[in-house]
Amino acid sequence: MTIVRSIPLTYLAILAGWTWLYPTHLYAQAAAQPTPSTLEMMVIPVGFLILMYVVFIRPGAKKFKEQKEFLDALKPQDEVLTTGGILGRVTRIQHDTVHLDVGCGIIKILKQNLQPKPAESAVKPAKLSATL
Repeated sequence: MTIVRSIPLTYLAILAGWTWLYPTHLYAQAAAQPTPSTLEMMVIPVGFLILMYVVFIRPGAKKFKEQKEFLDALKPQDEVLTTGGILGRVTRIQHDTVHLDVGCGIIKILKQNLQPKPAESAVKPAKLSATL
């Protein structure tokens, strides 16, 4: 008679690659690490909020303020550009609408859809080159 040695099931499972069956590595005690203080934990979220303010909120508020100042200073005979790309000269300003002379007639447009006419140096015509 042959005596069969008994091999524990844990060893067989590890040899077969079934380590998920007996996750003994999860039971190991790690060295205790110090927990960060509340101040240290708040540094990253507060820094992220400051970054969001500087990158997104402040430039938008600055642009809104410039647009409001432009609309408040608007007067007849000013040349403006609509958001649709039409250049015109202001003829009359009402409460929230403006009458623009666009060359072929007068149009009525909402005041909020106006922006300053770009400077001549900012508008550069595209160079066309014919190559064969």
